[in-house]
Order: sequence, then C-alpha cells, then structure tokens
Amino acid sequence: MRFRYLTLLLCVFCLAISCNSDKSLTYILGDLKDCPQVRDIEIIKLSNKIPLSTILKVEFCNDSFYIQTETGLYRFSKDGEFISEISCRGRGPNEWLRLNTFFISEDKTSIYILDSNTCKIMSFTMDGEYIETIKLDETTMSKNQVCNALIYDGKIIFNNMVYNDLGNIYSYMDFASGDKNIYELYSVPYKTNNGAVPIGRHPMSTYDGTYRCIVPFKNEIYEIVDNKLVVSEKIPTDKKIVKDSNLGDIKDYSLMTYLDFTKQGMFSGYDGIFETSKWIILSYFNIERTYIDKLTNKVYIQSIDESPDVDNIPLLNLIGTINDKLIGTIERWRIEQYSKNIKDTTNPILEKIKDFADQYNYTDNPCLIIYNIM
Repeated sequence: MRFRYLTLLLCVFCLAISCNSDKSLTYILGDLKDCPQVRDIEIIKLSNKIPLSTILKVEFCNDSFYIQTETGLYRFSKDGEFISEISCRGRGPNEWLRLNTFFISEDKTSIYILDSNTCKIMSFTMDGEYIETIKLDETTMSKNQVCNALIYDGKIIFNNMVYNDLGNIYSYMDFASGDKNIYELYSVPYKTNNGAVPIGRHPMSTYDGTYRCIVPFKNEIYEIVDNKLVVSEKIPTDKKIVKDSNLGDIKDYSLMTYLDFTKQGMFSGYDGIFETSKWIILSYFNIERTYIDKLTNKVYIQSIDESPDVDNIPLLNLIGTINDKLIGTIERWRIEQYSKNIKDTTNPILEKIKDFADQYNYTDNPCLIIYNIM
C-alpha cells in the first residue's frame, strides 16, 4: 500500500470561543518525516461463539471490548474471547426493540442502551446485570433520530441522523439533574428524501475531559460551551467550502452528497474524529486522514492510495480508541487482499498480517485491528 502524504502550509488563525477567554490556533508546515505512521498493530480475532454482523460501535472499558452490531450488544475479552450478550431483543423491561446505541458512564461502572421504539434508556452493570429503566417522552424522542451517544459532563450527548426535515444532528439531555427533556445543540438546513442518514461513523470524541465533534461539510472542530456547539478549531484546506446559504438547497442528503462534492472539488468534511495524547485524527471515510499534532499545531493530510504494491497499512475503518491507540475493523476480504499483495517484505507489520491471513477463515467474524501510531 502506497501512501501519498500531503502537507499543508497555511498560517491561519481560528477563533475558539470559550466562556471567558479567546484562543487562536496557528497551523504550520509539518515535515514529511514527522508525518504519523503506524508503529505496530495488533489484530484481535473475535470469537465465533456468537456470529457478528456489521460492527457499528466499539468501546473498550475495564479490559473488555463492548461491540454493537446490527443485531445486538456483546462483550468480548481484550483477547477477543466472547463473554456475554448484554440485553437482547424483546419487550421486557431489560430488553429492546431497537438498539439505537449504547454508551458508558463517566465513572466506567455502568453501561446504557437506548431504545427509541419503546422510548427508554436501560442501565446495566459492566458485567451486563440489569439495573433500571428510564422512560423518555415519546414526542421528544420522535424528533431525535439517535444513532450514537456518549456521556460528557453529566449530560448525554446524542448524535442524530438527518431525517427528512429533522436536522438536529446533535442534542443533549441533562442526565445528572434528572431532567428527561432533550434539547437541541446543533441543527443543519439540509434534508433527506424520506430516509434517515447518519452524519458519520464516529463524529464525536471525548479525551481528557474535552468533548469534540464534527459537522458535515465543515472544516471545523466543535466543542460544547454553555450548552451550545461552538467552533474550537478551523482546519486549513485548499478546497472550496460550501456556503451555509447553499446547504439548504440539499434536499436529498446521503452518502452520494459527499461523493458529488468531492468530484466537484468541494470540501466534503469528515466522517470521524479521534483523539490520543499526541494527535487529533480526522477521517474522511477510507479516502483521507487529517492529523493535527496537539503539541506543535502541525497539520498533515494523508491520502490513502490503495494499490497492488502494498508497502504499508493505512488506518482503515476507524471506529474508536483504546489506551492511546486507535481501533479499526478489518474484514476477511481485505486481509486476504493485503496478503496476496505482500511479496517479499521485512516489514514486521506486513509479516504479521500475512501470518494472520493464513489462519483466518471465510466463516470467521470480522476482527479488530489496534493501531499504534507514532
């Protein structure tokens, strides 16, 4: 796999709104030799004791992976051994009809499941023992097409899909106070044509007490200030930014909208944000990665060139973080593709992939890949 590393030299200052002070962020040229690279990987084969469909969300907590798929929420050990299923489909007080998402308490002692069909949030211990059910207002819930959530500063922050003219992509509930109302954080003007469309695979992130998120078609990172989303960083780009006045003209927002903008040379935004102690990583599907060095404010843009002559491995299908590393998912066909393309190599990462491919069967579950980046 060849990487085309592009660095961007733009001295820009962006105003990050805060409660009582202003701060500016200056972007400077990043030397190619310092561009982030994968130092090592760990491939975790998930036990076949429970068949897994498409992996939607992964959280790592207390030495366990909590994995949401299209059919359930499952707990695996750090080595990939199946431990248990948490809740299941049904009409009981501790069961769900629609598993919108799950999230973990800030103190890492409880796990919550949101079911919008029955308008409830269920809490469990990290071992999966049922604790209680919190009922939500049906009218309020119907206005929020929730597909992801996390707890930050005592609030549940919801990431919602765009559905017809419902454009409130971020909302919140003051969980700590017991207020069950859901309040809007950020709304977009574009609409869908009778379909619910997510705005990204991992559009929210928390790290070291800071919440960050992204918005489609924006070259900006947002934080929460006084229960509002405000711009904290503006990322330099040489592509044309779609004007807010033109976003309202989008009547059929979908994945194709991003592709159309890309073909027109427009800036399409990001579909994920991740953070480690050193980096803020912004992903645009499996097409491009933007890295921000938090210490130096150097910015690197990495275009992923998937070609037959594999010489390295990109950060693919990013879905979470673990102990300052990144979590991705990888499918059987991609492992096989890499293995076929890898010729003679002394790269230990590629050797690890090739060895793993030899023992990976078509009927195996998808696996997790842990990236340790420099």
